[in-house]
Amino acid sequence: MTSSPPVAAEPPWRHVHPLTPLVRGGLVVIAYGSWFVSDQVNRISSQRGGAPGQDPTTRHLGLLLALFLAGVVLFVALSWVSWLFSRFRLTDSLVEVRSGVLFRRHRQVRYDRIQAVDITRPVLARILRLSQVVVRSAGGHEAHLRLSFLAQRDAVALRDRLTDLATHSGAGAHPDEALASVTPGRRVIQVPPLRQLQAALWRPSVLLLGLLLVGSAVELGLGHPQLAFAAVPIVLGVGSAHGRQLLNELNFVLETTPAALRAQHGLLELRATTVPFHRIQAVELTQPLLWRPFGWWRIELNVAGSHPGREATETSTILPVGTYAEALDVLALAIQPPPSDLLAAATQGTGNAVGFTTSPLAARLVDPLTCGRTGYAVTESAIVIRHGRLDRVAQIVPHARIQSTGLSEGPLERVLGIATVRLHSTRGRVHPTIPHLSRLEAERFLAEESVRAGVARATSAHEVAREPHQSFDYES
Repeated sequence: MTSSPPVAAEPPWRHVHPLTPLVRGGLVVIAYGSWFVSDQVNRISSQRGGAPGQDPTTRHLGLLLALFLAGVVLFVALSWVSWLFSRFRLTDSLVEVRSGVLFRRHRQVRYDRIQAVDITRPVLARILRLSQVVVRSAGGHEAHLRLSFLAQRDAVALRDRLTDLATHSGAGAHPDEALASVTPGRRVIQVPPLRQLQAALWRPSVLLLGLLLVGSAVELGLGHPQLAFAAVPIVLGVGSAHGRQLLNELNFVLETTPAALRAQHGLLELRATTVPFHRIQAVELTQPLLWRPFGWWRIELNVAGSHPGREATETSTILPVGTYAEALDVLALAIQPPPSDLLAAATQGTGNAVGFTTSPLAARLVDPLTCGRTGYAVTESAIVIRHGRLDRVAQIVPHARIQSTGLSEGPLERVLGIATVRLHSTRGRVHPTIPHLSRLEAERFLAEESVRAGVARATSAHEVAREPHQSFDYES
């Protein structure tokens, strides 16, 4: 008589941190409390000089306070019940989350579909030393799992564990075995906050905003307040956009692990964004005109699985502002960089030097300023594109990451015999485009690049099959 093999025990379910209801409801309580106090102050101020008793709330202020406190208690109680029914666990193949009281939700993400694992720390969570773990999946923003909230130490350990499981998912690794191979990140670069502030100020829109503020102050001093107040919407719109970007990118630190880049940034809300190497689809180096005297560059990525909007912004920037040497170091970590002379020609050069193919003379009629700089070069692993004479732009797209190619011609372009080539990458901040090539050159490029991309994808798939612990996945 043979005995049946023992059944493996199911991994236990875990709760998030008990202080989670306080973090979730804290901002709501603060916002409602601020409105309540402000409303009462306005009502009391409006009674000055008026007949007493006109404001009905003054006689029932105690009742309103009691109702407010009762609402706070009820909200915290409901949040606690929600916390009681929220659980998660890690199995051999996926991460699971259960939540909901009246309407139950059970969500799962397989390790091989995890795009990245990030950590966010809102202000109130940072005070309580808590963190949120965001598991980004291939299904997009709505399919992400959010574990809110865990102790900071537990969140970091869980982030590293899930990242390693996602990397080794094809090798049949057990969760406990995968955890043993997690290594801490190595710091690559830390951007000084003063440099980030200077770079934020040296932008045309910010300088124009400063001139607008000076003009508004002069108009106000001359007794024309209506003209000064007319500038308020512009100041608030432009200023808030740049302010949010600066607050989000301050305290930027880039680390590298064997499987990914890890960017930590944020002043009020601290974020730790993980970008797996095999998810990087395209890289762009930019240098605005006003940054040129300082030699500063910015590097952004297209990352497979990120979606337009705030998510793409959070995961795209791996160097908000850095020197050329720092940009080269970061680029070498993100992808296989082109030769140094080719990269120098892409970032600062013009003409046909170092293998670049540029726009024909006919393109000067539609692009007189950047015609001599616009062009591309082909390396064994990638396409290198450059354009822009005032704001310099260099883009690098690996052959294996090109989703498709396209050619477009406007009416004037058809007359001049030129065309624009577009390399379709995954959605993101980088839009690889080669404008104003000759039509024959554009058609030749499309034909040759189709062959190069096919060979690169086949080679990449072969390496994945041969080396399961290395991910060179191609997103189709």
